[in-house]
Amino acid sequence: MQLVGLTGGIGSGKTTVARVFEILGVPVYHSDQKARQLMENDSKLRAAIGRKFGSDSYRSDGSLNVAYLAELAFSDPSCLRELNALVHPYVAADIKSWMQQQVGPYVLMETALIRETMAMTQIFRIVAVIADANIRTERVRHRDGLDPARVQQRMSRQLNDTELHNLADYTVINNGTKSLIAQCLAIHKSLLGDVERDSRKS
Repeated sequence: MQLVGLTGGIGSGKTTVARVFEILGVPVYHSDQKARQLMENDSKLRAAIGRKFGSDSYRSDGSLNVAYLAELAFSDPSCLRELNALVHPYVAADIKSWMQQQVGPYVLMETALIRETMAMTQIFRIVAVIADANIRTERVRHRDGLDPARVQQRMSRQLNDTELHNLADYTVINNGTKSLIAQCLAIHKSLLGDVERDSRKS
C-alpha cells in the first residue's frame, strides 16, 4: 500500500477533493483532524503543549484552544515550527498504525504541511489542490469569519502555487472552472497505474 500526499493552501478546497477520493473508495487520513484529536487526547502531548505555549492552550473544559494556538502559530513562524515539532512525531506514529488497518492499493493523507510530512513519512506521490488567491480568501472569510488581512497572513506562511506545482506529481485546479470529479477520476486512474508499475519493479 502506497501513501499519497494530498496538499493545498488554506481555502484551496483540499478537504472537498479528499471527499471525492473517499467516494471513489480511497481511504483518507485527515491530518488536521487527527492532529487535533491527538492534541486533545494524548496526555503526554497535552502536557508538552501546555509547557511550551501556556495554560491558555486548552479551555476550561479540556478542549484544545484552536483560536489561541492558531493566532500564535500564524503570527510567529518560530511558534509554528515549535508546535509542528511537538505534534508531528505523534501524527507520524498514528498514520503508520492507521495504514495497517486499511485495504487498497493506496491511501491519501490530507495535509497542508506537505514538506514536513515528506520528512516524517515515505510519500509515493503528491496531489496538490490549487486555487486563485482571491477565491481562497473569500472561502476562508465565509468559513472562518476571518478578515482578508488575517487570511493573507496565513496564506503567506504556506507554500505558494509555484512551490506546490514544483512538488506535485498531480494538480487539481479548484477555481470552479473545471470539474473536480473529472479531475479526481483521472488522477485516481493514473495513481492506480503508478502503483501497479511500482509493484512490478519490486
